[in-house]
Amino acid sequence: MNGMLTLLPEKYLVDICLEDLCLATRPDHPTMACVDEFMVCVRDRMNTKGSDAPDDDKAYGYPKNEAKARAHAFLASMPESDKAVGIAAEEGYWKMDHPVLKALRAVGICMGDP
Repeated sequence: MNGMLTLLPEKYLVDICLEDLCLATRPDHPTMACVDEFMVCVRDRMNTKGSDAPDDDKAYGYPKNEAKARAHAFLASMPESDKAVGIAAEEGYWKMDHPVLKALRAVGICMGDP
């Protein structure tokens, strides 16, 4: 689970990226449907490599981390689309008061963050 955030007891253990949590704060945003459609399009196009594909196999393939790809697609729809996930949080693109982030806030408080 390298690079994943684990906040649950072992019996509920799941791999969750920070991007998964951020995306979970905006399920009803109007562009989420676009993000979903984009990811389906990417999956459909990348699973079949056509004859016009470049010789570079690295140019093809579904994103290894779908949550990161979805977060970047969402952020691309924002007024300032060049934001990293953390900067996007500071800019208010993610709903930091959303209940899904409650555990992260608790961890931050325990670690001495305000």
